[in-house]
Amino acid sequence: MKDKLEDLDLKLLEIKIERSRIRRERAVIVFYQSLFIYSSFLFIAVIGFINKYLNSQMLNILVFTGILALIIGVLPNAILMYKEEKHFDELYDAFARKINKK
Repeated sequence: MKDKLEDLDLKLLEIKIERSRIRRERAVIVFYQSLFIYSSFLFIAVIGFINKYLNSQMLNILVFTGILALIIGVLPNAILMYKEEKHFDELYDAFARKINKK
């Protein structure tokens, strides 16, 4: 009976780790997309301003929009990493208490 509970605990832990990996991968994909949008906006802004297609006001708008897209991509990634680190610290403490009891 005890072995079955330990097996279930291990399976549950594996599922939690896999869910964590999926969330991290999703957050990294959003980050990469926002980085691409930021780079695109800056590239278009600089090229357009150099070739006199854009005035300084449009340049500022494009740069601000690019920075905003980058912030939107970075914040969820940072928040997710903080929450997962906290969760894994709690899991580690729980397993450490189990080991110390034995």
